[in-house]
Amino acid sequence: MVGMNKKLFILLGVFVAAYLYWFFAVKPDYSKIAFVLPSSQRVSSPYYYKKDGDFFLADDLRKGLEKLGYQVSYRFREDYDNMKLGNIGNVIYFKGYYDFEHLPGYKKDKRKRVLYLYYVEGLFKDIFNEVDVVTSSSYKIIDELVKPAGAKAVYVPQFTN
Repeated sequence: MVGMNKKLFILLGVFVAAYLYWFFAVKPDYSKIAFVLPSSQRVSSPYYYKKDGDFFLADDLRKGLEKLGYQVSYRFREDYDNMKLGNIGNVIYFKGYYDFEHLPGYKKDKRKRVLYLYYVEGLFKDIFNEVDVVTSSSYKIIDELVKPAGAKAVYVPQFTN
């Protein structure tokens, strides 16, 4: 019986140590930003990012953010089901023509999440509850959709990097 208690105590200690390591080692780095795009990396896709307006919008914003010292990386629609974010502290979801009911890769964690809203067709307003702020280059979208839903909104003009 004493040997069993000792093994249980050691096992519990290992779990506590692993949790503490995960808690402190996976601290979000807020100088890193992931852009989650509705575009595809596949050349065969009709949504191929090098032909897609969402990518050009994101790339312009990336240039401006990198001038401010942020590190920006991209995630594409192929990543939605298995989004690997590592220690990235900020995630910006670009709401283009692709409809998603919930944010791809969304988990309740310490990351800051932004929904960049510029295409409202197929928008599920519950998504507003999954982000810290909604940005748009349209005052009309902000005033008629975002604010009435109770979400925090910020106007951000497009292509101003």
